[in-house]
Amino acid sequence: EDLRPQAVSVATALRAQGLRCDVVLDAGKKTKWAFKYANRLGAGALVMVAEDEAARGEVVIKNLTLGEQQTVAIAEAGAALQAQFA
Repeated sequence: EDLRPQAVSVATALRAQGLRCDVVLDAGKKTKWAFKYANRLGAGALVMVAEDEAARGEVVIKNLTLGEQQTVAIAEAGAALQAQFA
């Protein structure tokens, strides 16, 4: 399944809430690569749009500083990120 529309939609919503984000749309990249890439950028969190979660209207947010992970509704992702870094 192509998750590009969902990923772009999530990124657009996060940007509308004043959050900076980068989108990796390469399906050939492994999850480990995404974590390394986020670390190189100095990101505090990684938001993953995975197939199962996207089907439920959710995303996975991984706090890269604390190592904690949570699954939240797409509509709540911005608030969840802001709460983590407030």
